[in-house]
Amino acid sequence: MIVKTVFADSEGNELECYLNEKNILQIYVGSPSDEQSWSGVLLDKAGVEKFIKALNELREEM
Repeated sequence: MIVKTVFADSEGNELECYLNEKNILQIYVGSPSDEQSWSGVLLDKAGVEKFIKALNELREEM
């Protein structure tokens, strides 16, 4: 089971995903070089399903 994953873009920004002990997905986006840049969101299972659906729709538009 994946508990943590990190995605990075070509400009050095990162998207970090963690599954916490309450089975809530924590997503943080920011730049490792700027600690003040980080923002986050918490998603339960229903939120993750909506997020995945939205990403799939966006992928189809690309």
